Amino acid sequence: MNATPNTSTDLHKVEPSRSQAKLLREYAIEVVRALTSRNYIAYFAGGCVRDEIMGLLPSDYDVATNATPEEVQQIFGKQRSLMIGEAFGVVCVHQRRGGQSLQVEVATFRSDGSYIDGRRPDSVVFTSPELDAQRRDFTINGVFYDPIEEKTIDFVQGQNDIASKIIRAIGDPFHRFAEDRLRLLRAIRFTSRFGFSLDRATWQAICEMADRIVEVSPERIATEMRKMLSFPRGRRQSMELLHDSGLLRAILNEAAVLLDQSKPIRLRSLSRIERLQTNNWIVALVALLWDDLQSNKIDAASFSHTIKDRWRLSNEEELEFRFVVTAQKWLLQADNSPWSQLQPLLLSPHIESAISLTELLLEESVSDFIGVKRALDRMRETLKQDIATWNPPQLIDGRLLIEMKVPTGPEYAKLIRLGRAAQLDGVILNDQDARRWLEEMLARSTSKECSTDTL
Repeated sequence: MNATPNTSTDLHKVEPSRSQAKLLREYAIEVVRALTSRNYIAYFAGGCVRDEIMGLLPSDYDVATNATPEEVQQIFGKQRSLMIGEAFGVVCVHQRRGGQSLQVEVATFRSDGSYIDGRRPDSVVFTSPELDAQRRDFTINGVFYDPIEEKTIDFVQGQNDIASKIIRAIGDPFHRFAEDRLRLLRAIRFTSRFGFSLDRATWQAICEMADRIVEVSPERIATEMRKMLSFPRGRRQSMELLHDSGLLRAILNEAAVLLDQSKPIRLRSLSRIERLQTNNWIVALVALLWDDLQSNKIDAASFSHTIKDRWRLSNEEELEFRFVVTAQKWLLQADNSPWSQLQPLLLSPHIESAISLTELLLEESVSDFIGVKRALDRMRETLKQDIATWNPPQLIDGRLLIEMKVPTGPEYAKLIRLGRAAQLDGVILNDQDARRWLEEMLARSTSKECSTDTL
């Protein structure tokens, strides 16, 4: 297969290691060889062919064949054949080798019936390679490759579109998108991922059908948005295309409203996600919405709950969003914040996400960039150390309060909180300091030298 040189626009794709890709490709060839040795047709199909043509390392391999699912299972045996989509002619052929789990999806050439639910056909007919290519989504994904004969089979001019850097629906784009509305998002994702442009007819269909994206399940929409926001290269282009097509208003109206406010806000928001280097999609989402989050036009707590329900996100994703937003209060002034304010942040599993956003926001800040950046670097160095060195056992706790006969009540929690802060800031260094500090606080409270609110 002839490969064009890898371009910078492709580098944002997370690729497997060369050794992993080599092992998986060899296994996929074995699967093809096992089928062809029994006089079946078998080709590499879909994304793996596209990636190899573009000089990328495929993360998985799919095989298309004229063997039926039952015949595939007979060849590889029931232990190695998992019927993951028998009704659609899909069998997962798997094997463990060299400590690595290898699997190849083998699908029978098919033509699809009507897509009554906008996602899956109500029936399929096993057919020829040419008709199978015609039912696929985009030309770049409709090319086959024979790894035995080392020959490309292209019924849809996919190689030409790859060379021309064009995303084009196979056949009538309105028909393709009506079959599966998720393809509206996939078209945007492929375009931005590879730095391609959209065929005019395909783009027109996307714009006219954008409001129908809501017919797709929330989970599938979330999966596509995660992918688009996860990769630095192409992240900006994907949000621009989503906005300009009307898709963004349908699935993330908060971002559409923000980008419509003014040209400076639009450019600043898009530039922000373009400069963001982390692959973390939650951080990218916060960065995109930052102007309205910072001004409280979008309430972080309310929005995190809303987007969780809208896209069926996990509890952990919701917590990460909220943490990344709220942590900025302290991280953006880390050089002047006491350790007792910063140390608890380091205990969060999402601290690296928050630091990544802070470093990005610092580029736009008029504050002490050098000082804050130095403080963030120190935090990163701290995280590399044994946690016991920077998160010591609490010296003032409920046990000590009981021992010193502190009356139970709301002061308990306040004393523990203030005692922990004093310990982290170096005021309390040992048990003796803890008892002395506690005695002083209780004496001050009793003599009314400070109010209970101080505690």
